[in-house]
Amino acid sequence: MEVLSSKLYAGTKPVDFAECRKAAIAAIKRPGYAKAFSLTSRTRHGAAETALAAVNTPTLVVMGELDQDFKDTTGEAGWVAEQLNGDVLTVPAAGHYPQSQRPNWSDRPSPPSRRRSPAVPRAGLTARRVTEEAEAVADEIRLASLTLAAVAARLGVRLASPYKHVDGMHALQRLIAIRAKNELAAVVGQAAVGKAGVQALQAMSSTWRSWAMAYPGRYSAMVRAPKPDDDEDIAASNAIIDVAFAVLAGYNLTGDDAIDAVRALRSTVHGFIVLEQGGGFGLPTDVGRRFERLVSGLSATLITWETQTPARHRT
Repeated sequence: MEVLSSKLYAGTKPVDFAECRKAAIAAIKRPGYAKAFSLTSRTRHGAAETALAAVNTPTLVVMGELDQDFKDTTGEAGWVAEQLNGDVLTVPAAGHYPQSQRPNWSDRPSPPSRRRSPAVPRAGLTARRVTEEAEAVADEIRLASLTLAAVAARLGVRLASPYKHVDGMHALQRLIAIRAKNELAAVVGQAAVGKAGVQALQAMSSTWRSWAMAYPGRYSAMVRAPKPDDDEDIAASNAIIDVAFAVLAGYNLTGDDAIDAVRALRSTVHGFIVLEQGGGFGLPTDVGRRFERLVSGLSATLITWETQTPARHRT
């Protein structure tokens, strides 16, 4: 309860906070209450959307600006208001319970007096356009800093508008990842066309590195493995793997040897890219030349890859 209270009541504490906290602790100790309370923290937009359409009264969404119950407080409030055609009241210096933390705060808009026209997606705004703008933002500020608020600002739309086309940040990052995987597969595959052996490996690896350095945000998105039931993401991931297998076919590797070689290739190239993107190469040397030597070294290893298999793993 100490952790919950500090998070949920971030900002101004109610005057009767100590008394309310004592009552809450007593209540949560009753049989079954803790479990019931925990279920309220596992809800999603999907369950609410069906009910939102039935609301036809004026709506004011009240949200504490310090509410830590949501990763994107402003976006959450905006999404609800967008669905209800309502207004948002953001209460400063308040967390999850603004009604008890700042009950007398009055700097707010008048409640809507009538039901407005049903909200519709902004003309020309689609899931693809939202994703494309998100890619550009991610490349500029890196994926970890990407928010739907930043995407909305870039598009020049209301904060909640992107939610009409993508179901939150996880869905958006998935779309970015799939597009990135397909694009990278296409460019590295084209680079390796007509080449074999070390020439194909160098062409694929250098194009891989160049693309990742040009698009750091979307490259970060594609690192994660797809979920087992996500066929679209799996297909995009396999597109890159297929190119790698085709390039490594020039080394006459099959079965587990080929799989291990693909993983070694990915670890080598990706590791170098991550270090370079993070400023890990500080010496005054030609980084590009160092990368070429690294790939040449990997090629030399792949030539004798099968003979280097540890004896205990040989059949």
